[in-house]
Amino acid sequence: MRQWLSVLGVFLLFLACGNRIGKFPFSESRILMDTVVRISVFDTKLSRKRVQKILDLAFQEMALIESRTSIHVDSSDIYRIEEAGQKPVSVSPDTYRILNEAQSISVMTDGAFDVTIGGVKEIWKFDSVQPEVPEYDLLQTRLSSVGYKTLSLTDNHVFINHRGVHLDLGGVAKGYIIDCGVAVLRKMGILAGIVDAGGDMRLFGYHPDRDVWYVGIQHPRAPRGELLAELHLPETCIATSGDYERYFIQDGIRYHHILDPKTGLPVRHCVSVTIVTESAIQADAFATAVFVMGPEKGMDFIEKNPSLEGVIIYEEEGRLLNIVSSGLQQNVLFH
Repeated sequence: MRQWLSVLGVFLLFLACGNRIGKFPFSESRILMDTVVRISVFDTKLSRKRVQKILDLAFQEMALIESRTSIHVDSSDIYRIEEAGQKPVSVSPDTYRILNEAQSISVMTDGAFDVTIGGVKEIWKFDSVQPEVPEYDLLQTRLSSVGYKTLSLTDNHVFINHRGVHLDLGGVAKGYIIDCGVAVLRKMGILAGIVDAGGDMRLFGYHPDRDVWYVGIQHPRAPRGELLAELHLPETCIATSGDYERYFIQDGIRYHHILDPKTGLPVRHCVSVTIVTESAIQADAFATAVFVMGPEKGMDFIEKNPSLEGVIIYEEEGRLLNIVSSGLQQNVLFH
């Protein structure tokens, strides 16, 4: 399926708003993982006070995992792994599960997804006031330390067997944290809801008014909130990687934060990739990996993996086109 359009992100579509528990969502938003995380719950007979307590517990669990996996927290597992150099470090079960899943996805994608790319991302300075294209020699030096095979995991211990490796869990930890937030909600009796972290989301249970969830696809170059299409989906997980959130323009060229682990340069073939799958951690990581692969190889990868569906937006001769995976075509409504 191919059309002249483009996609940048995904947004949950609510038919109405309000705070009454039941038909309409009871929602709360907080800042986590450098983005706005919104939890919305539906179809519950629990009291507002009880729901608020459950949301607090979910946010606490998510914040705890973030503190263990952030390189910016001195006591985090990731910080300790890098400080230890070439010595094994005992880590929390959460960190171990994230890294283990990351390694599996790296193997599946032949390194298109790689958490050891942190040192290369660092010199691009995408989060600084003045990001810049790094010098060639510095880029090559940092690239020499990139490679998921340098990371070894055994019995809750993590070992880096190469100097200069820096980890970046930005493409995998968010998804895992979303999954854990949903696990808390379900354990505490929430029947249906959404955990949305900057467009990466998990939808669980049944919407009280219909048998599917409506997820909007943002127009790529229009103001945020202007939608190009909708996905109508049962409970699932969705993540989008695109060239629109973190980027800068230098000499008329757009440089964005999705880097090819093999070259250290922004990937040029895709504009946006949206992945629909069973867990948020996989949606998060595979969205990045497919973006790096490019349209043809990426869609071939999606079609060969039954648990994956996706929408790939790419540019050809100055125009934006999309490819929708075979299992998702009946669930897309274009505006």
